[in-house]
Amino acid sequence: MINVFMAVLCAAGMLVQLVFIYSEYRKKMVAALWLKGLASAIFVSVGVSADIAAGGSRFADTVVAGLAFGAIGDVFLNLRYLVKKNERLVFAVGVVSFFLGHVMYLIALLPYCDHIPAVAAAGLAVAGILVCCMFRKIKAELPLKIFGGIYITTVALMATVAMGNLVSVMNPNRVLFAVGALFFLASDTILVFNTFGPKFNFCLGGITLILYYIGQSLIALSAAFVP
Repeated sequence: MINVFMAVLCAAGMLVQLVFIYSEYRKKMVAALWLKGLASAIFVSVGVSADIAAGGSRFADTVVAGLAFGAIGDVFLNLRYLVKKNERLVFAVGVVSFFLGHVMYLIALLPYCDHIPAVAAAGLAVAGILVCCMFRKIKAELPLKIFGGIYITTVALMATVAMGNLVSVMNPNRVLFAVGALFFLASDTILVFNTFGPKFNFCLGGITLILYYIGQSLIALSAAFVP
């Protein structure tokens, strides 16, 4: 059950996220790093609160682990702007952390998936389209493109498994997770094409960050309900 405390946390987290976006726009990168870390800590706190409210479960514990990896990824992706000497390494740590977060979400979802072959086929089809577009449109080194393809495939699988679970049984947990997963997929897709495309658009970058935060918050709230 979602309580007032969790709702207030989500609202506070979104406010901090908006201030973070503004700070990044103004190139105040030290402030942006702290604000992004705080916003991420808030959605992890939402997940922990949801886990406690639900009485604890394997699903909720795994979701909280995924949220924690996402928070680590957030911090490292912004930290790279302040450590130019090791920018590539810090960026890689952030992306790998996000990848592990999606793996955690998949581990949480798969036990409740009734039609794994069909859902996996749908996820791979979506991923195939996105990866083909990515390889054609973005400018990046081949290893980065390959890892990007693996990453997008994982996100697409996570989203399609969440949608498959929702089609099988509609309840608050599955609605929240499925919508959150779709926001996450949209955010990551826009992020890849905006970051590695011909020209970075800050407005699109802001939309990406808002979609991302909504997605993480919805996934965190899903832990308050039985899958």
